[in-house]
Amino acid sequence: MANEANHDFECKALQQFGGHKTDDDPDHKLRQEKMESLAADYLSRACQKLFWEEVREAMANMHPTICFSRKIGVGSLDLACMMAPKIGYRVIDREIIEYIANKARINSKSVEIFDESHPGYVKAFLNRFSGERSFPFSSYSKNLFAAFFFLATSEPTIFVGRGAHLVLPREKVFAVRCISSKQYRVQRLSDSLSVSQKEAEEILEQADLDQRRFFSMVYQKSEAPPSEFDVVINFDYFHNPDQIADFLLRLFVLKFRQGRAMESLFA
Repeated sequence: MANEANHDFECKALQQFGGHKTDDDPDHKLRQEKMESLAADYLSRACQKLFWEEVREAMANMHPTICFSRKIGVGSLDLACMMAPKIGYRVIDREIIEYIANKARINSKSVEIFDESHPGYVKAFLNRFSGERSFPFSSYSKNLFAAFFFLATSEPTIFVGRGAHLVLPREKVFAVRCISSKQYRVQRLSDSLSVSQKEAEEILEQADLDQRRFFSMVYQKSEAPPSEFDVVINFDYFHNPDQIADFLLRLFVLKFRQGRAMESLFA
């Protein structure tokens, strides 16, 4: 039961905490179309060396990016979706990122060209976390990083999940960590999906395990220290999403001084 529930939770509840996704769900259809369109655009260009040279150049002038890291189920995706239209950004979450990375993994040529166009990047990245240790670097990891670069340079973006703040240039990232007690997350999931607290707890335990495995596999990390982030929000003590969103946007503007157009939002 936990595995089946976890599939629904990871693929739908993390997006809206609402119901099950079906082929008749118009929101699901739009989302699927968006993922397929992004993946097709990425795959059609990722095998061209010129494209990656353009991406590398664009990294120097990329828009400041907002990256959410979160405890599963705390509500960071809802928060991102509230912030995005206020500043003209799009939201890219775990499901979209993984869809692109997994599609790209089939095509090894894109990874080879990514490596050629970013010489030394992979080694430098590994050194940030490994010290003297060495470990294998998978094609999935490379495609994940390449997808982050592609998405971050193609349009102003808010990322939710999968460690984007660890990959993109830190000076271009506003990194937010969303946490809460397990009780808060269980109650929120139970209410949102109309399931028992016991079932909600089973879902979260599996989702937390999957998240820990992912970060261990891709980043060789077992925790997310506060020093990685610009802001850490504990949802046990802040309960108004609108106020949290406005607070974070103020800090975002303060960090990057994004001009009068954005500052006028808070005048």
